[in-house]
Amino acid sequence: MWGPACALGLLLGASCGFEGQGVEPPDPGQDHDGDGVGDRADGCPHLATEQQLDQDLDGIGDECDPDNLVPHRRVLFEGFYEAPSSELWEVAGQGSLADWTQVLVGGRSYVRQSSTAGDLRQLRLKAAVPRAIVETRVLVESAPGLGLLSVGLLAADRTTYGLCAARRGALTSPGDQVAAGFYRRDGQTDTESTASWTGPLVSGAIRIRGQHTVAGRSELVCHFAHSEGASISAMAGSSDVDPAGRVGLHTLGISASFDYLFVIAPQ
Repeated sequence: MWGPACALGLLLGASCGFEGQGVEPPDPGQDHDGDGVGDRADGCPHLATEQQLDQDLDGIGDECDPDNLVPHRRVLFEGFYEAPSSELWEVAGQGSLADWTQVLVGGRSYVRQSSTAGDLRQLRLKAAVPRAIVETRVLVESAPGLGLLSVGLLAADRTTYGLCAARRGALTSPGDQVAAGFYRRDGQTDTESTASWTGPLVSGAIRIRGQHTVAGRSELVCHFAHSEGASISAMAGSSDVDPAGRVGLHTLGISASFDYLFVIAPQ
């Protein structure tokens, strides 16, 4: 993990002393995906990629580059080797930073939010990352009810957030769902797209990637993949609001552990 000052500097566009890359030099002591390449030198630090292919030479490996024709910059890889620091992170909704704890699962570092109370809990970066592309892998440990239960990625401002979420369906339409939408902190939905979720919510791991673009309207494109099946869902939601590019993690009534947070953005 980068030190808090360096990581915050990266979010604001600094280079942390490694010319041309916007990341720190290689650190072979931290290798989250176990492919033999340290996190800071790895084009996809969360995906084991032995060949380290990078077609457009932007430092983002082909396996995790959403578009090899458009250069991107690496903003942050957080492997949660330590508990979230207040220098880099903030919370929204209920709870405090202390509720997001560092744990080991199968020998890997995760950050866990264990409350299953029916309230919103968000851990997000303090600095904004406009047009961010954000990815995480999450283990849902407990989802004790139906409706208003979700886990996912967010891009947010103070009053509205865009969310890529896997969730339990509402009582009127039971069954697990994936959703892309924009929501207000007063509980109202601005706009939302949903689809049935074929992968189990509480079993295996869910990989979620969200991309926020602004082209007249804010647009959030979400992709979901489950470790126990080949099912992948993608959808888009759009809104007149601008989520301002604050990115992070989200739970609502679900206990979950997040494996990493990987953030890139167009150069």
